[in-house]
Amino acid sequence: MKTGCQKQICALSVLTVFIALLAAAPSAQALGFNSSDYSLSYLIVTGSPDVVKPGEAVSVNMMGKLAVASNASDIIHVRFFADTASKPSEVIMEGDLILPADATEGTRQFSVTIPSDVINNTWLYMSMSDDWRIFSKITISLVQNPTYFELKTQNSDLQSSNDTLSVLMYIAIFVAIVFIATTVYILSLTFKAKKSKRDNRTDSVLPKTVSVESP
Repeated sequence: MKTGCQKQICALSVLTVFIALLAAAPSAQALGFNSSDYSLSYLIVTGSPDVVKPGEAVSVNMMGKLAVASNASDIIHVRFFADTASKPSEVIMEGDLILPADATEGTRQFSVTIPSDVINNTWLYMSMSDDWRIFSKITISLVQNPTYFELKTQNSDLQSSNDTLSVLMYIAIFVAIVFIATTVYILSLTFKAKKSKRDNRTDSVLPKTVSVESP
């Protein structure tokens, strides 16, 4: 009984911790970026996966196109950042996206590896700039370890385990009650039987009274 209660308390404590983690953890959403202006037909950024662990890589695809042909290509410089334990907003990769002068589409793909010391529940984000426009703090992927999905799965497993422990505890309590009631009943019958034997034995050893008649 004591061991069962300890397991129950332990399971409830762990479940509480996971629920708190779930409440604190940001939920991942599909992220992306899309912009256009008078000189830019479009500039699109997509990243995959939306949730990533330290040490894993994020694939970032970029595409863009000038609104009209010009005399020179537009070079957009790209930088990727992550908040690590040693340095906030640490640059982990950079490169360029070239938008051709003839207004055809320019593309670029990056494979960005997440540093091992990145702070949990922070973002991989990026900035883009050319001679006259700047885009900053574009979020790409959420860094989580364990991931939100894993936390939900572990929480479900803990809830199932907790339900099983609760059922087992109720069964143990029921068995204990039946055992105690049966033991008390048997002891009561034993006590009554012993008392009855003692009473019969006492009656058999008592001297019989002899009556004497007067002459």
